[in-house]
Amino acid sequence: MLEKRIKWKGTKPILELLTLLLLSAHLFAQTAQKEIKGRVTDATSGQPVASATIAIKGSRNAVTSGSDGEFTIT
Repeated sequence: MLEKRIKWKGTKPILELLTLLLLSAHLFAQTAQKEIKGRVTDATSGQPVASATIAIKGSRNAVTSGSDGEFTIT
Protein backbone atom coordinates (compact mmCIF):
# COMPACT_ATOMS: atom_id res chain seq x y z
CA MET A 1 0.00 0.00 0.00
CA LEU A 2 1.14 3.48 -0.78
CA GLU A 3 0.83 5.89 2.04
CA LYS A 4 0.37 9.52 1.15
CA ARG A 5 1.15 12.13 3.71
CA ILE A 6 -0.03 15.67 3.52
CA LYS A 7 2.57 18.17 4.54
CA TRP A 8 1.19 21.27 6.15
CA LYS A 9 4.01 23.69 5.56
CA GLY A 10 3.68 26.95 7.41
CA THR A 11 0.26 26.23 8.92
CA LYS A 12 1.35 26.20 12.56
CA PRO A 13 1.28 30.02 12.91
CA ILE A 14 -2.13 30.14 11.24
CA LEU A 15 -3.55 27.49 13.57
CA GLU A 16 -2.12 29.31 16.58
CA LEU A 17 -3.69 32.56 15.43
CA LEU A 18 -7.08 30.93 14.87
CA THR A 19 -6.95 29.31 18.30
CA LEU A 20 -6.08 32.63 19.91
CA LEU A 21 -8.92 34.40 18.12
CA LEU A 22 -11.46 31.75 19.10
CA LEU A 23 -10.40 31.82 22.75
CA SER A 24 -10.41 35.60 22.95
CA ALA A 25 -13.89 35.77 21.41
CA HIS A 26 -15.15 33.32 24.03
CA LEU A 27 -13.62 35.36 26.86
CA PHE A 28 -15.04 38.59 25.48
CA ALA A 29 -18.51 37.08 25.33
CA GLN A 30 -18.28 36.20 29.03
CA THR A 31 -17.32 39.71 30.12
CA ALA A 32 -19.49 41.80 27.83
CA GLN A 33 -22.32 43.45 29.75
CA LYS A 34 -25.26 45.50 28.61
CA GLU A 35 -26.94 48.23 30.55
CA ILE A 36 -30.72 48.23 30.23
CA LYS A 37 -32.71 51.29 31.21
CA GLY A 38 -36.46 51.49 31.42
CA ARG A 39 -39.54 52.72 33.21
CA VAL A 40 -42.21 50.63 34.93
CA THR A 41 -45.74 51.96 34.54
CA ASP A 42 -49.19 50.73 35.49
CA ALA A 43 -50.92 49.11 32.50
CA THR A 44 -54.27 50.82 33.07
CA SER A 45 -53.41 54.26 34.43
CA GLY A 46 -49.95 54.75 32.92
CA GLN A 47 -48.66 56.02 36.27
CA PRO A 48 -45.08 55.10 37.29
CA VAL A 49 -44.72 52.14 39.65
CA ALA A 50 -42.34 52.85 42.53
CA SER A 51 -40.33 50.07 44.21
CA ALA A 52 -41.06 47.45 41.52
CA THR A 53 -38.47 44.67 41.36
CA ILE A 54 -36.87 44.10 37.96
CA ALA A 55 -34.85 40.88 37.61
CA ILE A 56 -32.95 39.11 34.84
CA LYS A 57 -34.40 35.65 34.39
CA GLY A 58 -31.94 32.91 35.30
CA SER A 59 -29.55 35.18 37.19
CA ARG A 60 -29.26 36.93 40.53
CA ASN A 61 -29.26 40.41 38.98
CA ALA A 62 -32.17 42.48 40.24
CA VAL A 63 -32.91 46.13 40.91
CA THR A 64 -35.80 48.17 42.27
CA SER A 65 -37.44 50.99 40.33
CA GLY A 66 -37.25 54.47 41.77
CA SER A 67 -40.14 56.70 42.77
CA ASP A 68 -40.51 57.73 39.12
CA GLY A 69 -40.62 54.07 37.98
CA GLU A 70 -37.24 54.30 36.26
CA PHE A 71 -34.55 51.63 36.57
CA THR A 72 -31.12 50.66 35.22
CA ILE A 73 -29.85 47.08 35.33
CA THR A 74 -26.60 45.57 34.08
